[in-house]
Amino acid sequence: MSRLSRTATRTMVIAAAAALAGGLTAIPAQAASSGGGCTNRSAGGTTISACISYSADFVRPDYYVDVRGADCKGVTWYMIDNGSVRQQGIGTCSRGHWGPYPWFVATITGSHYYYMKIVANTGPTVYSPNLYVSP
Repeated sequence: MSRLSRTATRTMVIAAAAALAGGLTAIPAQAASSGGGCTNRSAGGTTISACISYSADFVRPDYYVDVRGADCKGVTWYMIDNGSVRQQGIGTCSRGHWGPYPWFVATITGSHYYYMKIVANTGPTVYSPNLYVSP
């Protein structure tokens, strides 16, 4: 191999290695989670399930209205993080699945517990099971 060929080959190998190294990015580990799920309650003719789960760096609270009582006009939902409200909203009493309302948690520090609280205007107050998330 001529001197020019060796130099050209070495240059291409170095350039390829540099391009490959520059394209690699560290992927942070996903947080660990346990718990979550749904809790179902009935009152005033209305049956609601409050739920919470974790997937791909997001806590995902949601709720289901299984049976709508005649007087149910709406719900207020809350996503609680370590005892403090992080999200809240007004929802419907119409039958069906509502949400999820994703909350990004990839940058949390320390352990956190989350739960969903649903308050129906004339129906039940429902709390989901706790969901534990830690980095």
